[in-house]
Amino acid sequence: MAVGLLLIWGASVVNASDVDWDVAAGVAVPFTSGYNLGFGGEGTAGFNIAPSLDLTGSVGFYTFSVTGGTSSASASSSSIEFLAGLKYFLGGSSMPGVKPYLIGQAGLSDLNTSITVGSISGSASSIYPEIAGGAGLDFSLGDASKIGIIVQSKVAVVLGNGGSFTYLPVVGGVSF
Repeated sequence: MAVGLLLIWGASVVNASDVDWDVAAGVAVPFTSGYNLGFGGEGTAGFNIAPSLDLTGSVGFYTFSVTGGTSSASASSSSIEFLAGLKYFLGGSSMPGVKPYLIGQAGLSDLNTSITVGSISGSASSIYPEIAGGAGLDFSLGDASKIGIIVQSKVAVVLGNGGSFTYLPVVGGVSF
């Protein structure tokens, strides 16, 4: 809800043409034991609030299978994240058209776990706080185009009851 309010506030103080969008997909490496390599993606809206600084709102989805699954028993977990944050563009890139940046985010994650044993299955969902931080590169496709290519990685930590779930999404996509 806080992310939604932040996006509404941000949209009210900037013109629609001032909004930058990123859409990316990729893999997610879990640091928490018991999970296989995951995959997913995210979309981000950025509002420029100061030179080299954007206020961001993101919605993402990442899914992971649990290790040790068989043909008769399996489990998986997924995270739907709603994050607000800041993206700071670092100056002085030695390569024209390349903008390196740092990101910091906080918000909520809907962590869903599904289990299937034979023909019986069940699932549970809980909402937990999430924090994330990382870096990326934005490659411009030229001065005449607002479209670019992004590559980004961050460490995401879902802070659950009695522990945390940590993963590293590595994504690529487009900015426009």
